[in-house]
Amino acid sequence: MSKPPAVKSHPVNLVQHYEQQVEEQGLIFDLAQLNVVQHLQVILDQLAAESVRRKRWFGRKKKPSSSQGVQHLYIYGEVGRGKSMLMDMFYHACPISQKRRVHFHTFMQEVHQFVHNWTQQGNVMSAMGEEISQSARLLCFDEFHVTDIADAMIMERLFQSLFDQGVCVVITSNRHPSDLYQGGLLREQFLRFVNKLLNKVDVVELTAKQDYRRQGVASEQLRFIYPLGQDSTACLQQRYHQLSDAGVVEAGIVQISGRKIQVEAWHGRVLWATFSQLCRESLGDFGRN
Repeated sequence: MSKPPAVKSHPVNLVQHYEQQVEEQGLIFDLAQLNVVQHLQVILDQLAAESVRRKRWFGRKKKPSSSQGVQHLYIYGEVGRGKSMLMDMFYHACPISQKRRVHFHTFMQEVHQFVHNWTQQGNVMSAMGEEISQSARLLCFDEFHVTDIADAMIMERLFQSLFDQGVCVVITSNRHPSDLYQGGLLREQFLRFVNKLLNKVDVVELTAKQDYRRQGVASEQLRFIYPLGQDSTACLQQRYHQLSDAGVVEAGIVQISGRKIQVEAWHGRVLWATFSQLCRESLGDFGRN
């Protein structure tokens, strides 16, 4: 039997790492961000301890306890306050291998596809929760937001399944849970999920007063850069960093409604693409075959 991958017994000190980013990377120190870091540290320590327990029990008949005792965290606040940056820091520092970070809209598309393909007997949400738990003990949701009634109506059962399977959930959102799905159809049913969520997660507001996307931007009126060249590319790259909370510039493929689009970079809801990639490629029928 092969040995399990090595597990760090001493997780990263996120506070020290945050302070190091301030000193070395020019990050602006913010007490509100530090408060969120301290909440994330608690979960990081708990997940690291659980990983050690699982390593010790590897190969034995008796299974170790799941993540039932690990806290869940819901971080909300206005845009540009650093939620994605702090999630990045936490996610990469987390020592477990069974983890996933996903945009919430993308995750819900996967849920609906799972339901569509379900042909067996039994509770489909329980089955999906069990399947997710096989590959992810930590599930990080970016931009948690509910606007669709189909999403709203399955939320309670879906998250109950995730909690039952011991999946640790960390969420970032622009809104407090009580403010989700405002004005939506059958919202009174959705509020049952909200109450259950509030009983399960620690809710912390990122109260930073500054929108860091605007930090260092000389003119918010600048929208058209000409001519093309090294200077314009550098300007676009700087703007991308500001809007994406220092997202990595790395070419990749984004899938949108079944269409795969090559882009220069993307992070969360910020996408950098060329005119050629968006307008010269045959995208109209892409994904129909």
